Amino acid sequence: MQEIDAFKDQQFTYTLGKLIRELKKYVSVHDELEQTLSEALKKRNWLAHDYFRERALELMSSAGCNLMISELVRAQHRGGPRNSDSLLRWNPDQGKRVWNATEETELSR
Repeated sequence: MQEIDAFKDQQFTYTLGKLIRELKKYVSVHDELEQTLSEALKKRNWLAHDYFRERALELMSSAGCNLMISELVRAQHRGGPRNSDSLLRWNPDQGKRVWNATEETELSR
């Protein structure tokens, strides 16, 4: 059991890129999975390093926050930000998330 815990703890110290490289050492990765992993790594890096910095002004308004939430929900789908129909809205007045599949909130400044 300690060996499993130690292995798991070590894996959590790795970056996603390192985990992908480690995976490829032990299993054959077909082209579709390779592409999926590559896209996931790019999205992860974009989210971790660029997304919030690029959208700092949008965080200042409810409309901007709604737009960001919509982008993030679409980005979580395999097809990327442009291929999702479902949007998640945050209504700060009601203090809850609202699913909406038809409207996009425009950013107002």
